[in-house]
Amino acid sequence: MTRAIPPRGKICIFIWTSVTCPRVSPIFASELSGKQVMSTDGQHVGNLHNVTMHPQSGDLQTIIVETERTEIFGIEENEHGRIHLPAEVLEAVRDHLIITPPTAATPE
Repeated sequence: MTRAIPPRGKICIFIWTSVTCPRVSPIFASELSGKQVMSTDGQHVGNLHNVTMHPQSGDLQTIIVETERTEIFGIEENEHGRIHLPAEVLEAVRDHLIITPPTAATPE
């Protein structure tokens, strides 16, 4: 296994997305910085504010979107006006993040 070594004095955070977002390849967190968030139907949703990751595995857990909306996919904004979306809504990363509604749980 080859490892990329960051330049001296720099810290690179690598987000492993294959478990939570099988459609998205692993990516450096710095590549997500400042990206716009779009829905699969082409609507501008907001801007990426931050992400959360599992501390041991590095798996992406949530994407935090700064938006003027009060909810996205039925998930309401928090007290800071941001919406925490589960990682599985991430469909693709290009010049912007593309999100799709989470799959509804099937009733048993």
